[in-house]
Amino acid sequence: MRSKLVRFQLVVFTVVSVLAVSNAAVAYLGIKRVTGIGMYTVDAEFERAGGLYVNSLVTYRGVDVGVVKAIDVGPDRAVAELQIDSDFAIPRNSRAFVRSVSAIGEQYLDIVPDSSEGPFLADGDLIAEVDTDVPVPASEVVDKVNLLLAELPKDELRVTVDEAYTALNGTGPALSQLIDSSRQLIAPRTGRDRPYPHAAGRRRTRAGCGDRLACRHRKLHTRPRFVLRPIGDE
Repeated sequence: MRSKLVRFQLVVFTVVSVLAVSNAAVAYLGIKRVTGIGMYTVDAEFERAGGLYVNSLVTYRGVDVGVVKAIDVGPDRAVAELQIDSDFAIPRNSRAFVRSVSAIGEQYLDIVPDSSEGPFLADGDLIAEVDTDVPVPASEVVDKVNLLLAELPKDELRVTVDEAYTALNGTGPALSQLIDSSRQLIAPRTGRDRPYPHAAGRRRTRAGCGDRLACRHRKLHTRPRFVLRPIGDE
């Protein structure tokens, strides 16, 4: 009896282990993308590759849905072959943008739909060049910045920097005090329902008076009295 129970437990453990390893292989090793099972292929035309490369990520609404399988570069355009998971239905009116993870990070392809309604992309469909966009190359940005800096008048810029140094030299403590004071001014009040101290004192004073006339009469009687005496009486 015990041997049969142990044999059954070993069989169950083996089956569970095989299923767990298979799931990990499919999910983490990318066997689904390698074999192409459950995937469909879509082409996207671009003015240029824009930093895309084979195995670049393809995202849809911020979710990883596939990879760039291949890139065909022609004389006037670049065509990227996208392998997308068939679990995601992407509308045909979607646009494809080449984006960067960071300022110096790798590029990926982001698919943004105009609406959530169909028809949806299918195997062999094409995203035309008019519906794609690539970022400005970093080299072009650097060149334009260099041209802008070259056109600045260096002598006048030097005078401006010197005058700013002369005006702000030694004002560190004063500026720090000004910033600290302004911080207290613009800081939001957390206890808006709490009255101010002087308002609370004024409220207590008003609470001690029966009515307005009684308060005024009390103030008149509590004021100090001044007696005018002739100068000769001193």
